[in-house]
Amino acid sequence: MVTELDVGQTIAARTADAIRNRILSLAPGYAPGERLLPEVLADSLGVSITPVREALRLLGSEGLVELLPRRGVRVATMTLDEIRDLTAVRGGIELLAIRLRGATYASQEIEDLEACLDMCERAITDQDVRTYRRFDTQVHRLIVVGSHSQTLVGVYEQLHRRAQILELYFTDTWDLYRESLGEHREIVRLLATGPMETVEAAVWDHWRRSRSRILERFRRFPSSLDGTHGRDGAPPAEPGPLLAR
Repeated sequence: MVTELDVGQTIAARTADAIRNRILSLAPGYAPGERLLPEVLADSLGVSITPVREALRLLGSEGLVELLPRRGVRVATMTLDEIRDLTAVRGGIELLAIRLRGATYASQEIEDLEACLDMCERAITDQDVRTYRRFDTQVHRLIVVGSHSQTLVGVYEQLHRRAQILELYFTDTWDLYRESLGEHREIVRLLATGPMETVEAAVWDHWRRSRSRILERFRRFPSSLDGTHGRDGAPPAEPGPLLAR
């Protein structure tokens, strides 16, 4: 069995972790839209076909792979409509978290957020994509956790699993990472000082800018071509407002 499998989990879960890591690291043969053959995966991971199939079902539930009837499995892709929808909902969740909180964040929460941002900045300097993704994700998670709503956190976690596929389109965009980092620092500053209406405006602006960055990058990504930009080959519509207040 290959070393990328961790012995602390079931075989199916370990297999899913290994495939997930390959997808999120853009390993050869794991780009968006690439077909995944269970027999080939089983051979490369040193496991039987059964845990591979279970792992692919798990990754399908996360949105990282697509299980296509009579056509097998492929690494998930996203359409422009899906990206617009996903970014709108994720931005809405953070706005709702702030409104549910109804007050500035505590000093320890701000320290935790600032520590994550410092790690993001270091990762940009080191050009360490994996570390940047980890702490960027944690910034958004901590904002939602600040709502003290377990239901909202659960919804966020579910959407984050689906949003991981977007990371495949941003592997070396350091200028965009720096731009996003600056917006995050302003949001965290405002979370400490308020007023909350100003925080909401900053979050709104960040997600509007994020959507523009994502859509621009997505349009230039080679694997997003060949019919994935719209349903049934139709050209995608121009983006509308991110959210309605």
